[in-house]
Amino acid sequence: STRLETGAFDGRPADYLFMLLFNWICIVITGLAMDMQLLMIPLIMSVLYVWTQLNRDMIVSFWFGTRFKACYLPWVILGFNYIIGGSVINEPIGNLVGHLYFFLMFRYPMDLGGRNFLSTPQFL
Repeated sequence: STRLETGAFDGRPADYLFMLLFNWICIVITGLAMDMQLLMIPLIMSVLYVWTQLNRDMIVSFWFGTRFKACYLPWVILGFNYIIGGSVINEPIGNLVGHLYFFLMFRYPMDLGGRNFLSTPQFL
């Protein structure tokens, strides 16, 4: 989160807050629909997903010095949690919400030439 806030959203705290609010609202709606009790992991994963997509080619380290491109980190965490027997529903929800934000804010309007569905409200 710190790298995202001081990197892609540097000097734009309203945009960063809007991303957090958008992700939070989507996760709360999903959590209510799926009767989930804890929503912190999906929120963390959604922020992580946005960071990894904005820094796709950065090399990150995981356990025991494993190194790979940042774009794979959310999926490595999902696989790791599956292996250790943790809940595997939280990570995909966070990844999907993060992907929804990234696609609507960056990918669709900038790369595909579509209209901008998300924009930071002026009151922020």
